[in-house]
Amino acid sequence: MHQELLEIALELARRGGGRPRKKSLARAVSTAYYALFHALAEFCGRELVGAWTPWAPFRQVYRSLDHGQARKVFESFRTNADASDGLKRIGESFRVLQKLRHDADYDPGFRTARREVEDLIDQAREAIALLEQLGTVERKFLAVRLIGRTRTS
Repeated sequence: MHQELLEIALELARRGGGRPRKKSLARAVSTAYYALFHALAEFCGRELVGAWTPWAPFRQVYRSLDHGQARKVFESFRTNADASDGLKRIGESFRVLQKLRHDADYDPGFRTARREVEDLIDQAREAIALLEQLGTVERKFLAVRLIGRTRTS
């Protein structure tokens, strides 16, 4: 799903020839964020259940990814010396895309340039690629952190 969303985001960004429409660019930003979000949801399902089977548990893990929880997890990596550069880069992309998605969806004055949107789409694509480059232990760690709830005591 995430590859298709990246393609849709790029189509939206390039719509309108020389002068893109403001709402097409805003939708492209939002779609780029959702490409990364759904890639993370699929990543968690694959890591914690398996590749789409059995379907019911995979779907439950996939649907368990929460936008706010994911933001908190990735924010915790920013200051964690033990977090790898890959995790930090994925987290930074998630943070940036999530904030801009919120702006694009809810700020009627949101404006951006086509080149900036294309760069954001590339950033989402790179973050998704980095997920696949994580080591085995780091992959499980990230999936559990994204889906699980951490107790403070």
